[in-house]
This record gives sequence, structure tokens and C-alpha cells, in this order.
Amino acid sequence: MRCAASVRQATRVQAMQNYVNIVERGSFTQAAEVLQLHRPTVTKAVQQLEVELGIHLLNRSTRRVSTTAEGEAFYQRCVPLLANVNETFASFAQFAQNRPQPTRDGLEVTTDAAHSSPRSTARSRSSRSPTRIATRKRASRPARSW
Repeated sequence: MRCAASVRQATRVQAMQNYVNIVERGSFTQAAEVLQLHRPTVTKAVQQLEVELGIHLLNRSTRRVSTTAEGEAFYQRCVPLLANVNETFASFAQFAQNRPQPTRDGLEVTTDAAHSSPRSTARSRSSRSPTRIATRKRASRPARSW
């Protein structure tokens, strides 16, 4: 049951992203193109949001899409929330890039930043200088008592 709730939450966030893109572009088709999704997928996500919320978010016509009063309020709440989600993921992605990667034998391998660019790699190959790799033994964890 917990997994289904997680999937539902992820689907909600995606639906909110779809909705924000529709409002900002004024078109389901343009939003679908930007999101690289099929238009029916974007349409269905908004319809599911409307059913779940029990309100109409958008006024649809053959030429335009505009927000209802409730839809505008929902949009205003979604924008900062989605910005916060994106900022959170971006900040943790930086941690992952800077963290040493453990190997099977318990060594952590990090490369010297001066040797990590393609230009410096090509330079080191041409001068036959070896790439510096720093290794250190990870501290062993105490045995668990189950």
C-alpha cells in the first residue's frame, strides 16, 4: 500500500507540472511539446487532477485555454511548490556529484579535479603523466546484533 501512495504522490507532482505548463503556454499542445509527452497524456493528467480536486481548473475552447478562479488559485500554489521540489533535487544532485564512490573492496576512489576535464586528460595522455587517483580505506561498520 505504501508503494501505491508513493506512486500517487509522484503522479500528482507530474500532473501539477503538466498543469503549470498548460497555464503558462495557454495550450495543451504546446505544453505537451515542451514536456515531450503526447497531448492525450497531458489532457488526461489535468482531467485526473480536476476529478481528484472536485473542481474545474481550466476553461477550454477550441482556440484557447484559460484558468477558472479556482484554477488560478491552484496555479499560484503550484508554482512555488514545484520550484521548491526542483531546487531540492538540484541541491542533492550536487552532493552526489562530489561524493566519493565506494568500490567493492571498500576503497573510496576520487579523482583529482585538475585531471578530470577532457582537455587535461588529453594533455596527460600526450605527456604520459599518470592520472592521480586518491584512495582511502573506508572505516568498517560495527557488526549488527539482530
